[in-house]
Amino acid sequence: MNRHDQIIAAASSLLGVSLIIITGLQVAHRTETIADEIAWVAAVCFCASIMAATLGLRSGGASRRYEVFADNAFLLGTATVFAAVLIFAVRSA
Repeated sequence: MNRHDQIIAAASSLLGVSLIIITGLQVAHRTETIADEIAWVAAVCFCASIMAATLGLRSGGASRRYEVFADNAFLLGTATVFAAVLIFAVRSA
């Protein structure tokens, strides 16, 4: 399994987590928190990471730019989903 495949798998899973956070906040009518906006940023980062990794696969690994961008977007998305969960946990306590 190459690096692009691993990024796609992990980013897809965390995209689902981000969307669950957003949906959960909507269902609970807790949209006044900043957690849902942060979760949206995470979702966008994970989508960008998935697209960059997919473009890297399609280029045959010829361009390292896609891999670096996918890595950076994934790291930013991971940090923001962590922040969204942390804010949600602190606010709901």
